[in-house]
Amino acid sequence: MFGGRVVSLRRRWGVARWGLWLEGRGIPAVGVFWVATEDHDFDEIAACALSSGAELRSPRLGEDSQPLLPVGMRTLGPEVEAVLQEAAELYPSELALPVIEALRSTYRPDARIGEAFCRFMCWLTGENAPLLLDSMLPALKEAEAPWMGRLVEQRRDVCEALDLAGERTLAAGLKL
Repeated sequence: MFGGRVVSLRRRWGVARWGLWLEGRGIPAVGVFWVATEDHDFDEIAACALSSGAELRSPRLGEDSQPLLPVGMRTLGPEVEAVLQEAAELYPSELALPVIEALRSTYRPDARIGEAFCRFMCWLTGENAPLLLDSMLPALKEAEAPWMGRLVEQRRDVCEALDLAGERTLAAGLKL
């Protein structure tokens, strides 16, 4: 919740910076970050880690009441208010106030989880935000349909290639 793990945040900034770097060299570019709203792992996005240095808290949105519904289709619900309140209590300083306010304006009880994530990321990264590509976008589904069809048709070849790549990785002494 609230933007995901630090590694995900670094990826978003990295994608945005890469696009800017390419443009600075005269190559038209825009960073694109895939927003996995089709994910069903509610437990992964239903909690956050809040640390004040001396204290670590892990507030949650509650239990998964709709396990078959992708997270991008779900609203945050009233439970998010308690999580936001806990964040505000843990970070009472003036420095944290703009972030808490941005979280409150994007992570609203009526907001869909993917929408809140994207709005907060745009606030956080500002005018240099990468293009946030929602995996549930109907136009994207239409565009990817022929490729997914080919993948299904060639699944045996793809699986064999992946197995071979895995064997080579292990043979090189690396972990999968």
